[in-house]
Amino acid sequence: MVALQNLSQNIKDGIAPVLEITADTLFKDGDYKNKIQDSLLESWAFEGNKIFVDFSYFTNTSGEIRAINRLLTYLLNNGVNACPVMSFNSDAAYIALVQRLIAAHNCEIGIRLNNAGGGFINYNPQIQTLLTSLNTTRRNTTIILDLGYSENANFNLLATIAYTTITGLNSVNDWVAIVVASGSFLSDLGGLPAPTTATSPAIVYRLPRYEWQIWTYLNTLQLPRTINYGDFGTKNPLYLPAAFEGSASIKYTRPTEFVIYRGRKGSEHRLSAGQYHVSANALIRSRDYSGRTFSWGDEQIYQIGNRDTNPGNAGSWVKISINHHITLLHSLL
Repeated sequence: MVALQNLSQNIKDGIAPVLEITADTLFKDGDYKNKIQDSLLESWAFEGNKIFVDFSYFTNTSGEIRAINRLLTYLLNNGVNACPVMSFNSDAAYIALVQRLIAAHNCEIGIRLNNAGGGFINYNPQIQTLLTSLNTTRRNTTIILDLGYSENANFNLLATIAYTTITGLNSVNDWVAIVVASGSFLSDLGGLPAPTTATSPAIVYRLPRYEWQIWTYLNTLQLPRTINYGDFGTKNPLYLPAAFEGSASIKYTRPTEFVIYRGRKGSEHRLSAGQYHVSANALIRSRDYSGRTFSWGDEQIYQIGNRDTNPGNAGSWVKISINHHITLLHSLL
């Protein structure tokens, strides 16, 4: 949320984020937490706002439906245009809840097509069944084509799936928007060799952004309508809770690649979290750096690189990298 809160207003006006909510962000020791709703009310209740809210990572949606209802109802009652995200295998209790929310608030929805939610086969009748169950229409719905993880071995195939899905979609011009999303960031940095010693500086790696290649290719084709871009930032498309100590590494997005300053775990390096100071300084002196005024995240990098503030930790650097990433993509699109 911090990455979104610190976007400039013109960028907020031009994007509609998808928030993937997990149960642990809504509950603590069984009690409901207000953090998400309060943060969104503070940062996303501006005129013309839109944000998609996805609960597909809940393992017991029906058992937690009261909390889901509380969050969505609060947001919709307080000026946040929260659009529930649906899939073909959405829980019956969740479908019933969203039907009530549509009736009460005329809220828009998103339908997420991905492998986990039913795939890209026979999607037209499944979409229509879902719309009928919700008593809503295409003109109130955004289609989100979630292509998942993209890499060198599959990005051409994923682009083809996107093209055939879009061109085969019934009444393609009736939808609010069609979003094509994928992500190529690694699930972890374990496959990138770390610095060899406890005093070594970070190793710089450059990884192609295959999601951008998919987008570029699709825009060379004669599509039946304009499409919208989506990605997963500097995170892997598949959410996995961190179960181990991460390395002190910086992830920085460029138009066609990710630049990674691969450090060691803090417990395995003489500088511990101070590795971020050194790597941030190297980044701001490189031609990759967008400049301290480019985004809130870039200002944080500048301050850390110049030791004007503490080096942060893995969590704070996720916020920094995502804020820069969104700002960069907004500038490109």
